[in-house]
Amino acid sequence: MKKVFITGGSGFVGQNLIPMLIANGYQINALARSAKAVHIVEKLGATAIKGDLNDKHALEFGVKDCSTVFHLAASVDFFASEKQLRKLHVEATELLLKVAENANVKRFVYLSAASVIMTGKPVINADETFVSDNIIDGYSKTKLQAENLVLEVNTKSFQTIAIRPPLIWGKGDPNTLAGIIEATKKGQMQFIDKGKHRFVTCHVLNVCHALILAEQTVQNGKAYFITDGETLYSKNLLKIMLVRRVSSFLKDLFH
Repeated sequence: MKKVFITGGSGFVGQNLIPMLIANGYQINALARSAKAVHIVEKLGATAIKGDLNDKHALEFGVKDCSTVFHLAASVDFFASEKQLRKLHVEATELLLKVAENANVKRFVYLSAASVIMTGKPVINADETFVSDNIIDGYSKTKLQAENLVLEVNTKSFQTIAIRPPLIWGKGDPNTLAGIIEATKKGQMQFIDKGKHRFVTCHVLNVCHALILAEQTVQNGKAYFITDGETLYSKNLLKIMLVRRVSSFLKDLFH
């Protein structure tokens, strides 16, 4: 049985990835910085490693005898400054890379973000060769810095890869739909271009599938965009999310 270490296991993506990994025969150590996080990852079937991303001893204990690290933990805050996010995104990733290399971990899979190529203007049909010259927000800046650290250390014995999803959605999403509902209640909800603004998305289960495929593939120190394979108008995306939320509610209500 392959043993792996996960950061961010109690988050939205992590809570979907852990069951998928277990179903695929993996054994999991999951970093957990709070009692609530410990409860969540243990309930999902992982072994909780108490500590945070800046706790070197916890990281060393977590990666021991693991073949792969899935580094998911991040603060998805587009309003925080680069300075505020540097420790969590950049310095913590640098520490985890060193700990993983020293422990002879074979693969390092990093959950990056499609926003690392944002320019402040629409980006259409860009591929992985596109480089932004105008990243404004601290989140995207620090995610890109961390991604670069990950890819730069790729070797035959320590293979690294970065996965770049756009807007992640699906059951259990704590932010997207809740934010829309709150904005609607406050009378602040507005559609860009009357709802015809296009969104690129990736369902959380597709993200998890991509992460597992990345772990199972021979890596080459590169980043890859992943999507649901279609571009939706924002109004249509909202309709899909609402229909699925209502369907899930009714299913839970009558079972």
